[in-house]
Amino acid sequence: MGDRRHFLQHALLLGAGGWSLANTAYARQLDMANELLDAGSPESDATNEDYWQFIQKEYTVNPNIINLNNGGVSPAPKVAQAALHRFNDMANEGP
Repeated sequence: MGDRRHFLQHALLLGAGGWSLANTAYARQLDMANELLDAGSPESDATNEDYWQFIQKEYTVNPNIINLNNGGVSPAPKVAQAALHRFNDMANEGP
């Protein structure tokens, strides 16, 4: 029983560590993208194509479709889809 508990504790720590590393890498990318913004000018930020290209790449939507109802049917970003997929796989690996 102690071996199983020890194994589960280590497995959870490793899983949390992997999530933390992925989260840190994504946060770094987002920080780099946010550095593209001009803190004093919303008009400049609204037309900053480099920043909005980064944001656009974070979603898996069809570029040929214009979604006019983001409040009700907004797609999840890639990072959220990947987390859901990873946790679903982990749940299905159990006995």
